[in-house]
Amino acid sequence: MVSGENNFTTVIQYVMTQGVSLLIKAADTRNLVTATLFGSTDLQLIRKCPCAVWILKPGAPVRIRHVLGAIDLTHDTDDSLAIAGEIIDPVQQVANTEGAQGHLITAWTAAHST
Repeated sequence: MVSGENNFTTVIQYVMTQGVSLLIKAADTRNLVTATLFGSTDLQLIRKCPCAVWILKPGAPVRIRHVLGAIDLTHDTDDSLAIAGEIIDPVQQVANTEGAQGHLITAWTAAHST
């Protein structure tokens, strides 16, 4: 857990050194003008964090109905399958914990016919 006035780089360093696979953070409640001029921590984390980022609106009740994981099945290598497993497991865990449905998606390029 990282708390306090940490900027996004501190959070990302923690995520990388601790092997975090899911970052859950309360939404940034800064002034809209400040967030527009300097960018919000939330937006920076979503763009640059190497793991999944879940932003929660403060005070809002959370009812999870669906959990979605995106996996790449276009590469049939041990690394690709290991990465897919690292995505599938948390999707199943969160879905099971919350009584939600787990979903997986993938995309590929269709072969062009001549």
